[in-house]
Amino acid sequence: MVYSVPQPAPMPNQPRQVLPPRKPVRRHNTPLLLSVAIGVGIGFFAAANDSKPNDSFPVVIGLIAFVSTFLYLIPAIIAYSRRTVTRGLNFALNIAFGWTFLGWVLCLAMAVTAAQDRPRKLTIHLPNGNIIEGEVD
Repeated sequence: MVYSVPQPAPMPNQPRQVLPPRKPVRRHNTPLLLSVAIGVGIGFFAAANDSKPNDSFPVVIGLIAFVSTFLYLIPAIIAYSRRTVTRGLNFALNIAFGWTFLGWVLCLAMAVTAAQDRPRKLTIHLPNGNIIEGEVD
């Protein structure tokens, strides 16, 4: 035998309750963080050598490493900043084929022309008549 609990009937003149939208979450830009980490790591690696206290060699090497990695990963950084649907694929292709000029240009074209990832709209109707609306990433 199956028992069911009766649901309360919604009030006819009850106002529709809509919750305020959530504040959007800022995602990290993985390629940009990677280029900063590589620049800092190579700078520390260069500083591990015996150098004079006022020697700017480790700083210069770290800055060169950061700028070159940043330029190498520009297509992936653009894809992550635009929140494209192919940002993971763009990052992988940029790492694998970005060292060739043609691969870098194709990754850049893919980052600029790919469709942006839009959050989906979600509406939940609760049994008491309340409605919850929001966006799902």
